Amino acid sequence: MIGIDDWAYRRGQRYGTIICDLKHHRVVDVLPDREKNTVADWLRAHPEIRLVSRDSANAYADAIRFGLPSAIQVADRWHLLKNLGDAVQRYVARQPLPVWKDDDAYAPSTERAMAPRCSEKSRRQHERRAAKWARVQEVQQLYASGMSIRAIARQTGLSRQTVRTYLRWTDLPHISRPRRRTLLDAYKDEISQLLRQGYAGSQIFHHLQTKGYSGSRSTLTQYVANLRREGTNANPPRASQAQFRRRRMNPRHVARLLTRSSNELDDEDKQ
Repeated sequence: MIGIDDWAYRRGQRYGTIICDLKHHRVVDVLPDREKNTVADWLRAHPEIRLVSRDSANAYADAIRFGLPSAIQVADRWHLLKNLGDAVQRYVARQPLPVWKDDDAYAPSTERAMAPRCSEKSRRQHERRAAKWARVQEVQQLYASGMSIRAIARQTGLSRQTVRTYLRWTDLPHISRPRRRTLLDAYKDEISQLLRQGYAGSQIFHHLQTKGYSGSRSTLTQYVANLRREGTNANPPRASQAQFRRRRMNPRHVARLLTRSSNELDDEDKQ
C-alpha cells in the first residue's frame, strides 16, 4: 500500500512526486516530475502494489489507471479532511454567525436585546465578504496545485500584486473605513438636546440656520430620523453593556469546531 503526492523542488516552479510506504511510514521513491507517464511507468515496475492513496489530481488518477489498473485507488485522508474543512468554512462564511459571549452570566434575554438587527445593507456586505473569501481560497488552491503567480493572475484576471496579497491572508482582514464628515458634525450635540426638549425637525432646521448651518434640510431630516429610530430601538445602558465582552465568531474557528471529533471538544466548544 503506497501513497503518492506531489512535492516542490522549488515551489511554484518545479515539482516532483513522492511515493511512501503506508504500512511502514517511510519514503519509497522520489520521481523527478509529476507527469502521468512518469508515474505510470514506475507503477508498472511494481505490480505487487495493491492500493494507492492519492489526492484529487487527474494526473495521478490517470497514471494509476494506465500503469496499474488492478490497484485500488483511494483518496488520502489529509485531502479529504482539507476539502471538508474548506467546504464547511465556505458555507459558514455565508451564514450570519452568532455573537461569542465571554461571560457565562450573560442572560439570554439581554443577549437578544443587544443583538444587532440584521439589515439589508449588512446582508449584502456579508455576501460580498463571502464571495471575496471564496476568491482568496481559489487563488491559494491554485498556488498550492503548482501554478505560478503569473499564471494565476492570468487565469483569474487579478493583478500579480493582488495574488501575492491573497496568498498571505489566513482570513479576511476587517477594514474600518473612516466616517465621512458632514456639515452636521458641529451641531450634533445641540440637535440631540433640541430633540430631548421636544423640538420638531423643521424647528431644529431653522434654529441651526441661525447658528450658521449651511447644509440641506433633507440631510438634517435623515439624521433626525436615524436618531429617533435609535432612540426607539435603544440598547441597554452603556454601563450594563460594559460588563460583557462581545465578538463576532470567526468562520474559520466555527468550521474547525464543526469538523473536529466530539471527544476533542471541551464543554465550552460544545456549547
